[in-house]
Amino acid sequence: MINMQEMAGDPSPADFTQDVTDGSATIGVNNLESAKLIRYNYIIRNSRNEDMEEEAYQGWEDTLHEKFDEWKVGLKHTTPHLQTIQGFIVAIVEDINYDFGLIFGAIIFVGFYTFLFLGNFSPMHCRCLVALCGLICVLLAYTSGFGLLYYCQMKTTGVHQLMPFLLIGIGVDDMFVMCNSVDQTDLKKSAYDRLHEAIGHSGPAITITSLTNCLAFFFGALNSLEALSSFCLFAAFSILMLYFLALTVFVSVVYWDTKRVSEKKNECCGACFCS
Repeated sequence: MINMQEMAGDPSPADFTQDVTDGSATIGVNNLESAKLIRYNYIIRNSRNEDMEEEAYQGWEDTLHEKFDEWKVGLKHTTPHLQTIQGFIVAIVEDINYDFGLIFGAIIFVGFYTFLFLGNFSPMHCRCLVALCGLICVLLAYTSGFGLLYYCQMKTTGVHQLMPFLLIGIGVDDMFVMCNSVDQTDLKKSAYDRLHEAIGHSGPAITITSLTNCLAFFFGALNSLEALSSFCLFAAFSILMLYFLALTVFVSVVYWDTKRVSEKKNECCGACFCS
């Protein structure tokens, strides 16, 4: 591969000569024996035109792509390719959108698994309503975390679409830890005592995991890459909101469910509490 690095403002390629008798070629002072690929890099310094907005450069790149497509139609012996920053961003977004269907399917599968196995198949010990409220807590954590940072004028990119998948994994784990702790308590105790004992076992575990996740993402937000820094910051705040919702809203729902079990009432598959 021949790599010719050029700067916009002096876009003339490096000196290239070729001997038609023996086919040998020279670039500058270097002899060239063979090459299958040649690359030209033209770097535009946006800072030289401070009055121009970013949208103007994006429009220029769009026009460049159109002119390039028209030009390469007439070529017979070479296959040119054009790579720009805007094109690179579009390619990443297209890849993320392509995988988004798989991510959405995985979220549905995790939610379905939670509905089935957070409790059991007994009409009394089924926890469909608890699972539903837990998933709503994940949704509230997502919207509140993003809403808070949007209020602070923070920006997002395509990779932020992966955030629900991250939050539902952490949220469902907290749900199973808390409900499993409740199941290990004595059924003869009152709902308050059972939940108090369960939180004493599961609370520290949930707190430690949430704290370490938040710290990891907060340190990741110090990264110089703007997209990665933004993703880490949004993840940290969303996980923090998820932690507060788990220890307030979800705990209240678990207490409600534990009290229903102590009163020997069925859940009716999560539709309502009834005798």
